[in-house]
Amino acid sequence: MSKPRSYHSDWDTYVENWDFYSTLEPSNRNRADLVLPGDEWGTKKQWNRITNTYLKPYLPKNSTGIAVEIGQGTGKYTLRVVDSVSKIVCFDVSKKFIEIAGSKLKDHIKQGKVFLEFLDLYNCYEIRDRLQEHGLIGKVDLFFSIDSMQHVEFHTLFAYFINAAICLKSGGHMVITVASCTNDDGFERLLKEIPWCYGGHRPSHQFYFLSMDIVRHCLERIGFEVVKHEEDRDILFVARKTQGAEGKIGDVQSIYAELVEAVAKKDMHTKKEDVDLKDLVSQLTIQLEAAEADRKARLDVIERQEKEFSARLQEIEDDRAARLEIIEHQAKDFAEKIQEIESDRAARLEVIKDVCNKLEFYENECDRLLGDIKRLSTLKGFLKDYLRRNFDIVVKKLKINKK
Repeated sequence: MSKPRSYHSDWDTYVENWDFYSTLEPSNRNRADLVLPGDEWGTKKQWNRITNTYLKPYLPKNSTGIAVEIGQGTGKYTLRVVDSVSKIVCFDVSKKFIEIAGSKLKDHIKQGKVFLEFLDLYNCYEIRDRLQEHGLIGKVDLFFSIDSMQHVEFHTLFAYFINAAICLKSGGHMVITVASCTNDDGFERLLKEIPWCYGGHRPSHQFYFLSMDIVRHCLERIGFEVVKHEEDRDILFVARKTQGAEGKIGDVQSIYAELVEAVAKKDMHTKKEDVDLKDLVSQLTIQLEAAEADRKARLDVIERQEKEFSARLQEIEDDRAARLEIIEHQAKDFAEKIQEIESDRAARLEVIKDVCNKLEFYENECDRLLGDIKRLSTLKGFLKDYLRRNFDIVVKKLKINKK
């Protein structure tokens, strides 16, 4: 069962899956400086420029000022102004972002300079109420939010404006970035978001587009004066709380109070329904717990089987390795044996060659001797024949010689 979506859970999911979301903007791909969620929104050079141009100039120079930040994320702007304030209260809708910021700002939190607050988005005066607990109503020098309010629909954004007007001291400043579609880059962003925002099927990190005219008109109605602004893709403006702003804020608050009363009456009629819903939720919770227990039991079985399978695979692998070692050893012995046989064969061939050479010599000698014998035999025959023919003559010669 998928968990129900909410503005809070959408931003927690963004943090958990930041590696994916951070690359959706083509300009962020292959950036080596993206370390934490929120780093994809600008560069250090841009963050320093905004801090030095739009934040620090509106804080007292003796570092005694008080600041409020909405959507601090991982705390990159908080860290850049913390040394210029005596106290800063940060609000965020994501517990995951608050967790990361808490880790980065832990030393300042221990010193009592930084406070992290979770926005539950139930009471539109929750920022005022939390700051009242801190004793900061009418004492805040700077109320700011950079790279967050682009993702906030205008009812909620205007509630933040009202809370800022209540909490700022007279002459205090509010610095905010909002999305604009009155420039080419903003208009192109608007067109790109249509496919996945049409019909309300949208993530919480979509843009909500405004214009400087709308911003200026609404701020003037609650006692603010826009003193500076710039517009690139987004609008970055500075608004000062003017004298007499409390009267304008009071008119707005009275209207809101009437609406709260009407909603409270409706809530009374829904309490009984809420009780029935609680019983249903309780039953569903029990069923879910049972299903979860069954799921865990099944997972345990699967994990055990997986371990047994892994152990069996390891045994097979060990046996295979042992067999391979034996085969390699036998192959080595066989190679050595082959080498010995080859050496012996070469030696025997040498002996055979030597014998063959000697036999060939003896055969040649035999042929020569046979030739000599044949010649001697021929000579013998010739002498015998000669002697037989000339025997009488020889005898006579011998007798004459004797006389």
